[in-house]
Amino acid sequence: ARIKAINKEKALALPGVLAVLTADDLKPLNLHWMPTLAGDVQAVLADEKGGFQMQEIAMVIAENRHIAYDAIDMVAVEYEALPAIVNPHKAMDADAPIIREDIADKDEAGQGKRSHNNHIFTWDAGDKNATDAVFENAEVTA
Repeated sequence: ARIKAINKEKALALPGVLAVLTADDLKPLNLHWMPTLAGDVQAVLADEKGGFQMQEIAMVIAENRHIAYDAIDMVAVEYEALPAIVNPHKAMDADAPIIREDIADKDEAGQGKRSHNNHIFTWDAGDKNATDAVFENAEVTA
């Protein structure tokens, strides 16, 4: 969903709340996107668009966890519904909605060439030829 507005005023007014942060608060510090181990970047808090269910949009800093828990329920987020992908096998279909608009125009992301706008990285592990040879020469396979 596209994030149209975030209202954190009620949460900030709760006694014991020290801060309510969103991606807009992290941008001036260049902390709203962080590198991942896969060679990509990921939003620390959803920035303009939520890309997956339960993605964090705001963070509450409070005097204790009970106050923080109450305050996060007071953060109001207005969304614009977008087409969703609920089947991972269809995420790279030609007509699939683009999940990461921030890299839609890039030919490479993560660990190499992209074959589709929703293709982030390719993960290869092992030696296919050696594995095939082991199975081919095995006395028993199930």
